[in-house]
Amino acid sequence: MAVGRVAQAPFVDDPEGARARINADVAATTRDLVPELLPSGSIGGDTVATLVNALYLRAEWQHPFPEGDTAERDFHTPDGPLPVPMMRQTTRLGYAEAAGWQLVSVPAVGGVEAVVLLPDRRLADAESALDEHVLGDLLGGVRRQRVRLTMPRVSLDVPSAWGDALRGLGVRRMFTPQADFGALSEDPRLCVSDVLHQAVLRVDESGVEGAAATAATMRLVSMPTDEPVVVDVNRPFLLLVRHAATGAVYFLARVVTP
Repeated sequence: MAVGRVAQAPFVDDPEGARARINADVAATTRDLVPELLPSGSIGGDTVATLVNALYLRAEWQHPFPEGDTAERDFHTPDGPLPVPMMRQTTRLGYAEAAGWQLVSVPAVGGVEAVVLLPDRRLADAESALDEHVLGDLLGGVRRQRVRLTMPRVSLDVPSAWGDALRGLGVRRMFTPQADFGALSEDPRLCVSDVLHQAVLRVDESGVEGAAATAATMRLVSMPTDEPVVVDVNRPFLLLVRHAATGAVYFLARVVTP
């Protein structure tokens, strides 16, 4: 269920107090996975509004990984092997392979699934060819079968500023004095100063947990029962966390160092 609300904050009189209030609200929504979306200095006396979006997801695996089977093994990063805790299980999972990719779907409760996309060559070389047709073939070819899956625990925490990336994609006007936010305010000087995002994703033996938050600050301007398929996720891979029935993607991660 999505919930939206409007709240007041003392941007002009107490910028740090406004920042603390927004961060506290985001922290509560994300169960403290994103405790400080807005860093110090991101809210100033000329800030007049902040649009904030936050989400939290926690889903247990339908078939948890046995904790006693987790052991330290090498994960082959671009900089060399890195010993990490690797989870293991052999069970019936969704599996497909096509165009040099293996796909494993690990189901969680509530219709959520984690989709591991493992290339047979370097991820940096393979991902440029993973277009909508290849991904569609993989997802459309998923069949349940016995899979011996080895994969690392994942702990990702990625803060990023999207302003430059959005400008590079052609989203420029909203950052300039020519921006038109007439539906939000009658003041013609309103524009976006920056867009800040933070995503957190945890994958362990019990399930998947994730949170994401985005803030746009606005200022005034002058896979049969034969031998199991072996999938050893011991090198960089892609990870989708999505709703299985609708295909809605909650998180997309590029895991180079888990």
